[in-house]
Formats: sequence, structure tokens, C-alpha cells
Amino acid sequence: MNGRRRTWKRIGDRDANGLSRHNRMPFWWVHDFIFAAPVSPGQRDAPRGSHASPDSNILQMPIRPAQWELLKKTPVNSFPWSVRAVHAMENAQCRNLADVFSIPKADWTKRRYVGKKCVTEMAKQIQSFLKIRRIITFRPPCDTTAIEQNLRNGQIRAALAGAFAMGGLTPNEIRVLEMRYGIAGQQPLTQTECARSLHRSRQRMRQLELGGMGRLSRHPDILRAFQNELQAIQGRLMRQMAGENNSFIPKKITMRELNKKVGGPEGLLLKVCYGNLRKWLDKNLTSTPKGWRIPA
Repeated sequence: MNGRRRTWKRIGDRDANGLSRHNRMPFWWVHDFIFAAPVSPGQRDAPRGSHASPDSNILQMPIRPAQWELLKKTPVNSFPWSVRAVHAMENAQCRNLADVFSIPKADWTKRRYVGKKCVTEMAKQIQSFLKIRRIITFRPPCDTTAIEQNLRNGQIRAALAGAFAMGGLTPNEIRVLEMRYGIAGQQPLTQTECARSLHRSRQRMRQLELGGMGRLSRHPDILRAFQNELQAIQGRLMRQMAGENNSFIPKKITMRELNKKVGGPEGLLLKVCYGNLRKWLDKNLTSTPKGWRIPA
């Protein structure tokens, strides 16, 4: 203690936000908080750092102006915080999440009685809030006439090639999707066979496949064109999945067997629009405990 006697003082049971303060805090922290230097309204409302600079905020990453405005409108008492995080934000006089965000991580760690655990909690809370309140950048609609025309003519491979270019897929994602679903004309390969052919791991093949399908499913124009094509060919796909029994698809069938029956480019359309074949069947067919009934 360097020759200085430390006295402890119990803070009140509840604060203004209804958070519990049963733990004991040092008395000198209360003294520093009460006699802190006042901040003018102009200094309080001004951002404490550039939200576009990666090193000048708690997340150490840039954000968009729309996200910055969202943080300014969100008060800090909108979330449950630990007691130490509440004390740290009160000491820094943070009114909203923008005030917490604009203080760099290095400055937070230099403050008195603010540890790494407290800084990590605040950073994760802001990061999860921005992830949940995802701001969609509106873009003008794309012309999908060529894709829809190729789909109506049965040229699914040509339509997918145009969708790959419009969706902004990377060359690795395009290559994996072509190998997995036989878009280039060859037989569809499994993830293990793709990994062996490209000298990569199977997990990497799965990441590239999901990444490519995610880009296609997040594009509203491409998704609408794929859904229109599925409505036109869903009767043929259902009978193809049913096999000999043209009116019933048993639920005991595995996903691997379903993917074998409906593979190739049609399987890619289904996964982009619905995620997997079972979700597509649940949405378009009458479900029974034993299976799905195909209407006559």
C-alpha cells in the first residue's frame, strides 16, 4: 500500500439505474468521482475521437456514420452492466454508447481502477449491439432480366454464372460452388473430394461454400429470381425426391439421401433460398408425423 492506509466504504444498495452495488469500493474512488473536473456541454456533446479512425475508439475499428448516429441515440442505461463498468462510465461521464465508443481502448486501460475485464465487457456490448441492429445499406435494384431468362429457358448453369458475378462472389467461392454442385458440367463432388482436389482442408471448403451461398441469399434481386424459378419447378423436384412413391416423402430419409436425389444446380437454388431441403419441404408440403404428402 506504499505506507498509505486504504479505507473501504460501502456504496448504496441500488443506483439510479437499479443496478446492485453490494460490493465494496475504495473510498478514494468516491472522492475522485465527487470532485471530478466539470465538463462543459459543448465538450460533452462533441465526439471524443474520430469514429472513422481504427485506433481512436474502444473497438479499434472504423464504423459507418449511420452506426455512429445510432450509438449517439442509445443511452448507456439501456443495457445491463457490471458494477465496475457502471462506475467506469460514470467516472468518464458517458451518457450514451457513442461516448463509450469514442474513448480509445488504451485510454480506458490507463484510467484509474478500470481493468481489462471491464474494457472487454464494454467493447463486447457495443459490438453485439451493432451486430444486432445491423444497418442495411440500400442500393438500387439490379437488372436480373438475363438471369430470369436463362432460368426460364432451363439454362440454370448460365443463370448461376450471372448470379455469381452480380453477387460479388470471390474466385475461390465460385470454384468451390462449381465443384460441389456440378455447375461447370462435371459430376457434383463432396466437400472431402473438393478439399483433396484443391489441397485444402474440408473445413475450408465448408467455409467457402457457406460464404458463397450467403452472398447470394443476401442479395434481394438474386433471391427473388431464384424463388420464382423454384415455384416453377417445385413439382418436378418433389416427385424426384419421392422416387417410386410419387405422393409421399418419408421423414426417416436422411439429408444425405435428399441431397443425392436433388443435387446439382437445383440443389444450390434450394439451399440459397431455404437453407436446407427439409425447411423447403416444411414450407411447401403438408407435414405428417411420418413424412410429407405431395398434392396430386
